[in-house]
Amino acid sequence: MNKNVKVFLSYRPPYNWQQVRMFFAKRCIMGNEYVGENEIHKTLLINEVEVRITMLHIAEKFGFKLIFNAIHSEHTLEVISTIKRMLDLDASPELISQALIATGLKNEECVEGLRVPGVASPFEAICRAILGQQVSVGAAVTKVNQLFTHFAQHEKSAFPSPKMLANSDLMFLKMPAKRRQTLIDVARYFTDLEGSTFSADDLLAIKGIGPWSVNYVDLRATGNSNIWLDSDLIIKQQVAKFNALGRPLQPELAAPWRSYLTLNLWSMA
Repeated sequence: MNKNVKVFLSYRPPYNWQQVRMFFAKRCIMGNEYVGENEIHKTLLINEVEVRITMLHIAEKFGFKLIFNAIHSEHTLEVISTIKRMLDLDASPELISQALIATGLKNEECVEGLRVPGVASPFEAICRAILGQQVSVGAAVTKVNQLFTHFAQHEKSAFPSPKMLANSDLMFLKMPAKRRQTLIDVARYFTDLEGSTFSADDLLAIKGIGPWSVNYVDLRATGNSNIWLDSDLIIKQQVAKFNALGRPLQPELAAPWRSYLTLNLWSMA
């Protein structure tokens, strides 16, 4: 019988598990992920190896227990790094709350224990961003699931690799041809990277990739705490509401925690 690696990762309370859980659940890729009441399961692709991870929330101990097969123990550090970013375990709630209030939000408007739910890899994040261009969250999730299902090689597969998309015409995706080509071009770019760090400037140079998409990747896949998605439609609507109330927000005062202002306004929508 295979043994498991078990690692406990703590966080600074409060931690808004319901906010994190619902964010992941709403964007779930069936087969790659599962979101339960107290746990999240996801198959990661680490160094070309598929690793199925269980993240069990243990609220009374202020942390998560990670469980994965011991045959992948050599990847433990990479797993921990990825999951800490996905669950935003290094956040400082008190500093974040102070920053949000400084922008003009009232205490009761700040989501207590707010976290930025991350994406396992920059490539998965940019695919989600491209498939989410000019459509609702629900429509974007449908497209992401179609993409995953087409390339999944078995149950509980990892998100498709850049090479898989780079060698496909993606005609199974019913979407504008230009957007399909953007996905292919991005996949070819990440394939050529061969594990190196991507460049925001390189992504912007790809036709069909704009600042919103690059900032989305930065927000959810790099752990950057200071991304203010002011070009996002929902953010624009929320800012307009505050302006209409005679309470203009001052996002610059949230630095270096503007990613949390973005998430807070999304949560208020």
